[in-house]
Amino acid sequence: MVCKDEQHTLGPSILADQLRRRGHSVKFLHSANSKELITLCKDHMFSAVLFSCSGHHSIDYITKSINLIKQEVAQKPLIFLGGKILDLEPEIKDKVDADGFSNDIDVVISKIENYKASEPAFYLKNGASK
Repeated sequence: MVCKDEQHTLGPSILADQLRRRGHSVKFLHSANSKELITLCKDHMFSAVLFSCSGHHSIDYITKSINLIKQEVAQKPLIFLGGKILDLEPEIKDKVDADGFSNDIDVVISKIENYKASEPAFYLKNGASK
């Protein structure tokens, strides 16, 4: 998910391509509002939602979106935050209720795989892919 008003999409595009090459199904969103995001999370069984944020201007949007996902989505995906914001504001981890903070694709995939392994019956029953 590239946040509303973000100008930088190269990093998230590369990340999406890396995930696809590793066999993961990816839905790339740019500037979706919180309602669209919640609808997608309810209609699809995502293992994770990854937010890319380059600056402070998107923090309120991300916080609102994460809170809505946690309140309204039955099968909660893992939520990650990445992007330049991790360098600009290291204390972001205390401000945003994400499950992980990383710009490292291997860290994200490892956490997703561990999460899916802890919920195998749900994923197998509902036909989720990688």
